[in-house]
Order: sequence, then structure tokens, then C-alpha cells
Amino acid sequence: MNSYVKQLIKLVLKYAFRVEVHGLANYTEKHEGTLIISNHLSLLDGIFLHFFLPGDSVFLVNRLTAEIWYFKPFLFFVKLLKVDDGKPIALKTAVSVLEKGDKIIVFPEGRVSTLGIPMKIYPGTAFIADKANATILPVAIEGLQYSFFSYQKHKLKRRFFPKVTLSILPAQKLATLTELAPRPRRAQATASLSKMMHEANFETIYSAKEKLFEAAIHASKRHGIFKRVLSDASGANLTYQSLFARSFILGKYISDATGSHENTIGILLPNTTAAAITFFGTQYAGKRSALLNFTAGLDGLSAACTLGEITTVITSKKFVEIANLSSTIKALRSRIHFIFLEDLREQITTLDKIIGYWKSFFPIAAYQKSNGGQTSSDCAVILFTSGSEGTPKGVALSHQNILSNYAQVQLLVDLNHTDKILNVLPIFHAFGLLGGFLLPLFKGTESLQYPSPLHYRKIPEICYAENITCLLGTNTFLSNYAKYAHSLDFYKLRYVLSGAEKLTESTRNTWINKFGISIFEGYGVTEASPALAINHPSSHQAGTVGQLLIKIESRITPVDGLLRGGLLSVKGPNIMMGYLNHQGTITPPSGIIGLGWYDTGDIVEINSDGYITILGRAKRFAKIGGEMVSLASIEQTVAARWPEGEHAAENTFDQEKGEQVVLVTTNEEVSRAGIASAMKGAGKPNLMVPKRVVLIKEIPYLGTGKIDHAAIKKKILL
Repeated sequence: MNSYVKQLIKLVLKYAFRVEVHGLANYTEKHEGTLIISNHLSLLDGIFLHFFLPGDSVFLVNRLTAEIWYFKPFLFFVKLLKVDDGKPIALKTAVSVLEKGDKIIVFPEGRVSTLGIPMKIYPGTAFIADKANATILPVAIEGLQYSFFSYQKHKLKRRFFPKVTLSILPAQKLATLTELAPRPRRAQATASLSKMMHEANFETIYSAKEKLFEAAIHASKRHGIFKRVLSDASGANLTYQSLFARSFILGKYISDATGSHENTIGILLPNTTAAAITFFGTQYAGKRSALLNFTAGLDGLSAACTLGEITTVITSKKFVEIANLSSTIKALRSRIHFIFLEDLREQITTLDKIIGYWKSFFPIAAYQKSNGGQTSSDCAVILFTSGSEGTPKGVALSHQNILSNYAQVQLLVDLNHTDKILNVLPIFHAFGLLGGFLLPLFKGTESLQYPSPLHYRKIPEICYAENITCLLGTNTFLSNYAKYAHSLDFYKLRYVLSGAEKLTESTRNTWINKFGISIFEGYGVTEASPALAINHPSSHQAGTVGQLLIKIESRITPVDGLLRGGLLSVKGPNIMMGYLNHQGTITPPSGIIGLGWYDTGDIVEINSDGYITILGRAKRFAKIGGEMVSLASIEQTVAARWPEGEHAAENTFDQEKGEQVVLVTTNEEVSRAGIASAMKGAGKPNLMVPKRVVLIKEIPYLGTGKIDHAAIKKKILL
């Protein structure tokens, strides 16, 4: 092609699509035989790669694709290497091209994406890279999925000239074992290539300089500022524009009322649109949002406010009344200033509304002017751990922590603007905050915020009436929803995500048999913002919690007395800044491995495919006669034998063997003899038979849906 014509076309594309190219230095490095791999978002991808990557490269394309009429004009501009499915000769030709030192561009997904997340990787690309020992240069395209040449017209708001970014990552080599047989070697090479593609896509989603409010603003630009993204049980709803306008109004009030001397604002609200406005109002004011657990009682709330140095809490008179918190608020008023949203509403003037409305159309400028100079590495959110096994801790999460976790999860969960999430998990719970509130907001997906997960009869009806497509829950909640739901209540659901506690086989099978829906189990901790691993439609194994998310490193430390698994430690961009201490500072994580590593406290196994099986909490093992016994395994065996009722195994002191196991149950038919028989039938040692069985009316639960083991030990066993 005439160089002048090429430059002219490039210039037109650059200004029409505001093209940015990052990482050109990675491209210009000298490499022999480079295989350039790219995600495939639209029919324009090849054009942009051709014009904005320096030099000439050969495009590897399917022969049938090359014959499609709308590809024909493109063929005048580029060099093609056509391949036929099932004919390895073309792949060998590609290998020879690379061995000569040339560059080949290929789309490993083999087709234009229809999901909005990375699709499957064809093994042919990995075969070429492995055989040629090629240098692999990942390139991530962002923006063209919003063009009219993408295949996601029903999922995204498309436009004529979306902003396009090309990110060129550092060159890599495939991680393969030469001693493997050909088939497993190709499988390993394909998995390695898939990881590279995910890492490249992660870089297009995650910006280390972005803050939470800015992420919401950028989402509004992608999906439309008048897109409805939040609603609640009262019928209230918010578009991006109304969310910003009201957050600006509230944020100014917070800033004026607290000044620069208060860094943290407590939020004591259920899942409502008001809670969303309050959250972003505190962010606009440049404050940390401390989300308080309103089920924690007076002692729990008092301890959280002391630990977080919280002297101002925003709540609602109506909520305080409904939740029976009046006495708690009264007891805390001597040292906590409570701001009630109802009082604030009366103080808002017409001028305040006009200014807030005006700012909402210039949100970036308004936010950057008023956020107190916060950076993305600053603490954005404070959450408090559930305290299911002891005293709750204050977890400090930065903007980077939360947004990196959002990017990690987004690569796996196919949500779009046609979906609707029902969030029943409280936003003071990390799973509810990210999965049910922030993730859909950043994805342009409407979420219905519901104030309580305990309405077992009503929530299935809401799913039916509101055409809910995605539901988050714990095993306890999901099990109870299934119990009371009609078989058609969940007819629209396409994603059910479970976390926070072990998903039982009983719950899994009930959902499959009654509704035809598979529950995808994930794994996370508050300290990881919270997601660490997720099963999802394109990659899952029943009985596991999925594979570790991209960019997360892991180490397993053996535990004395355990024959299987070990203590899981993790490191990654989503791992917390640290724990709050009483000196008002944040102590960074420092685990067994070293500084920056977080010890999860979970005993896990990771199989050869990278899937994680949680064997139990380290604290939920009893050491009996020198051997470690899993309390979770005891509970699972008992639940399989007596599915009716609830069961909790606890360890207590034993004079002879150091510790003993006590089973607490709501089923009066459970006995030691029956448990012994069940253990024998399951092939488990007699050591796992509890020494005592205690019958109680109900198992105590925390507001997060987890069993309150500390309460059991304190109130029942001691």
C-alpha cells in the first residue's frame, strides 16, 4: 500500500476514534519470531492492529473467514496466511514463518466475541507458539466492542466512534514442560496462552490511577448518563445522572459538617438507593466510607466505631425504627454524631438541587475539585470482618484494591445492560458491596438493592416479578429460597453465585432438580476485596470454588497433623492495605511467606488444573490425639445423613486428648451412634465422631449469613 494512503487512513482513524497506543516500547524490542495475540471485539480489530502496530505483520486467518465479502477490501492492505480447520499443514507453515523471524498476528479466540469476556482459546495458536518456540506479544484492544461492528448490539450501548486503546504488554514465552506427552503439553500451552490473554484484558479494564467515583463516572460515559442502574424495594430508582447529582449534594454537606479533621464517615444503612447516594457522597467529600454492620449489636457497633475512629455516622430515622436500633443509637450518642437523612432532606435548598444537577453533567471536574486530593492508593472503604470465630477486625481497602478485584471478576462474569441483579447481601459485607453493588454499577447493569436476605418467601417472588437474571447468596440463604420458591420464580435467572460459606451438595442438587439452574461457587475474604476464586460457565468444577483470579499469587504451607492440603497465603493487587489498629494507623498484611502476603486461615487443596477445594478453616480443625480433624467435614457428613435441620461442629478442651468435638444440631434424630454409622459408611475414621451431641432450637447466624461459631461456643458450650 502506498505509504501516504496508509498514513492518511491512520490519521483519520486516530482522530475519529481518539486512538491511544500504550506499551510501544514492548513492540519495538528485538525478538526473533514473534506471535502477536489479541482479543477479538469487532470486525475492525484487524484494521486497527494493522495501522497502529509498527512494521508489517502476517495475519493468520481461517480460509472461510477470508472469503467473506466484507473482509475482501481489507485483504488489499495486509498479508494473509490462510488456514483450514483440521489441516495441520497450515499450522506448520505458520511455524516456519515464525522460525524465519517474522511476526504473525492471530486472534486465539477464533471469532469475534459475543460475551464481553474472553472466550475459549483454540489450541492451534498454542501449537504454533510451542512448536516455533515463539516470543508471544499480547495486545489488548479496548473500545471497539462499543462500535457498530461488534457482535454485542443487545448487550452494550453502541456508538459510531468509540474511544479505542491498544495496550501492548511485555513479550513472554509459553510455560510448558518439555517432558510432557504431546496432548497434555498442548493443553498446558493452551492454558498458558489463555492466562496471557486474561492478563492482557485485565490491563485494559484496570487503571491503577482511577478512584471509585471516577470508575462510576467512566461507566456512565460508556453506558449513558441516563441509564438506570440502581433501584430498591421502595420503588426508588437512580440513573447515573441522579446518583451523581444527589451524591454531590450530600457530599458537600458531609464536607461542610465534618471539615478536614474527620477522615472516616460511618454508614449505617440497609441496601437502598439512599445507601448508594451516601456511599458516593462520602467518596465525593474525600472521606473513607466505613460500612457498619447494623446486626452487630451495641458492643459490635461501639467496637467498630472505636477501631475506625468514627465520630460521625449517617443513618435514617425510618431504618432505625424498623431495625429496632433506637436504644443502640441512644447509647452511642454521647460520643457519636448521628446525621439522619430525613433531617438533611429538609435542609436541602432549591439552589443546592440546581447546583447538584448542573455538576452531574460535568462529574469528573466536580469530583476532582472536591475530593480532598485523594489518590487511588488511599483508603476508600473500611469493612469489618464478620467475627464468626472471634473479635471483628477493621479492614482498610484502597480504591486500587477494590477496582483491581472488579477487573479480575469482570473477566469471568458476563454481565451487561440487559441483566438485572438482585442484591440481598448487605453492603457492609464485602460480597454484597462488590458483587451486588459496585460490580453492576461499573458494568452498566441495573441492581435491585434489597434490605434483608432473610425474607425467604418474598425474595423468590421478587425474582419472578422483576425479571432478575443474577442472584447472589450464601448457602444458607439459597437453600431457604429454594425451599419456598415456585419452580417458575427463577425462570429468568442465568447466574446464581454462592460465597461466604460452603455450598452443600443438598443445596446444589435442589437448585438443579427444581429449577434447572447450576449454582457457581466462589471463594473470597474481606481482606481480598473480596474475591479470590470463582467458578463460572466457561471454567468450573463442582465441589471446588474455582481457580484463583488473574494476578493473584498463592502459596500453601503444610500444617502439622494434616495429610491433605495446607494453609493458603495469597498476594495480589486486591489484597487489603491492612488492618486498622487503635493508634489510627493501618498495619499492612504480613503472613508466613512475608510482607504483603495475607494468610487466609483456610486449609485448601489445589489440583493439577488449578481448582481450589476448601477443606476448612484452620481454626475449624480439632487436634485430637495429635491428629487434625476437620469440623467442616464432620458437618458435611452429618448434613448428608440428616439433611433436615442445621448442624455445627465445634471444638472444645478435652483433658485426655487435648480437644474434643461437640456437634450442635436442630434435628432431634441425630445421635452419636447414627453419626458413627454415617462416618463408617463414608469411609471416615472413628476419630471424627463427636464426643457429644447437643440439641438446640436454632443455630445462631451473623447478618452475613455465616454461622456464629463464637456465639455457639460462648452461649451454648461454655
